[in-house]
Amino acid sequence: MGATSLTLPAMRAGGPPMALVGGTSRSRAPVQRTFAIATFGCKVNQCDSQLIREHLTRSGWREAAVGERPQLYVVNTCAVTAFAVKKCRQAVRRALRTSGATHVIVTGCAAISEPERFSAMRGVTAVLTRDEISKGALSGFASVPASRDRSADRGSFPTGISGFSRRTRAFLRIQDGCNAACAYCIVPLVRGPERSRPLSEIRSEAERLVAAGHVEIVLTGIHMGRYGAGLHDRPTLVDAVRCVLGVPGLQRLRLSSIEAVEVSDDLLDVMASDERVCPHLHLPLQSGDDGLLAMMNRSYTVADFLDRVRRAKERLVRPAITTDVIVGFPGETEAAFANTLAACREAGFSRIHIFPFSPRPGTRAAEMPGRVAPGVVRERVRQLKRLAALLARTYADGFVGEVVFPLAEHRGVSDTADGSARVALVGWSERYVRTEFTGPAHFAGRIVPVRVTASVSGRLIGTIVSDMLADRRQSSVSATS
Repeated sequence: MGATSLTLPAMRAGGPPMALVGGTSRSRAPVQRTFAIATFGCKVNQCDSQLIREHLTRSGWREAAVGERPQLYVVNTCAVTAFAVKKCRQAVRRALRTSGATHVIVTGCAAISEPERFSAMRGVTAVLTRDEISKGALSGFASVPASRDRSADRGSFPTGISGFSRRTRAFLRIQDGCNAACAYCIVPLVRGPERSRPLSEIRSEAERLVAAGHVEIVLTGIHMGRYGAGLHDRPTLVDAVRCVLGVPGLQRLRLSSIEAVEVSDDLLDVMASDERVCPHLHLPLQSGDDGLLAMMNRSYTVADFLDRVRRAKERLVRPAITTDVIVGFPGETEAAFANTLAACREAGFSRIHIFPFSPRPGTRAAEMPGRVAPGVVRERVRQLKRLAALLARTYADGFVGEVVFPLAEHRGVSDTADGSARVALVGWSERYVRTEFTGPAHFAGRIVPVRVTASVSGRLIGTIVSDMLADRRQSSVSATS
């Protein structure tokens, strides 16, 4: 984002005077300006929000506490489905109605794809693109003409971040944009062409994240398997993984979504050779029918996809394979949907994200004939959900009696000043299975050994293995002495 300076303009008519916000009298020092951010969508959007958060903080703002009235409210939107846009519009209305914010700013993918709809919402201060924010548009809160060409938002990569507020794990964006032309996807229109970050920049950001206390880093991007395209030295995703693994103090590395056909044998070798890399791959299937995959303009067949799943299961120890599936794509017949169910069973997914088809204006699929009736789509979603639940339970059941290593997050409330009371903790294991257990509150943010005692609806219940925890502590001491 560079060195853009963000300053608060004069309050809108009817807004509280700066010196009176929070009950401060005019004779006292000015109250620090406050902001809040609501984020929707993918991990890349989370990175965008963190960039905004850090920029505001460096410019003298403070993130509002829960229940506190912010002066600035930023809604970072998602446009991947019509339902996502609807949720974002609801969030904007809620911010206007209940947050008490003087200024409500809308940004993100839906702000680019549907600027007129958000600009027309009474009370919205401005609709801004990511690039406009990075260039200082927040300083003036000037409204952006809805008809203006917004392609400028696809330009330069912003400066990296130094931590993730209120999150145990950190997301590290190594790539943005997409050159693919999947028929259903609006992302290339709102994110622009693919572009990658240099390895030196990735390394520096990873070092900052580890220094900030994040023990797990998740590499992310819009088309992450294409990392390195456009860079003069043509690094690959494997190079990016090795680069981050070289950061001292990193305890765990996870990959976000990657196309199955881009899971190379070299990548599987790196994952298999370093236990810090989570044995978890999120491989979007979208459909298990070759005819639909061709209509979607996907770059693989079902056989290609299942072959990569097989290779991953041969090279990694019980890897978690998660996926995305679109239900009700135009032209999806009963036979095509049956093929999808069969492919999901064969892949043995541990988790399936199900998306009823959502026509996005500007995409080819929005104009395709053969739209599936809503009632049929709902029934197919129910069938796939039943299969997904069965596969998740089957996968999770296999860990009963074994030790898993979740990154703990605090769910309970400690009743002691030093946080020593045992509280409810939850975390995602190295294989991305939700794990619930109890322990000291100060364990939040740590990777904890938990022996699984039960599996309930695809999640794990367990107890901390104290002797293994002691061994891990001793190993840590030895490594730093």
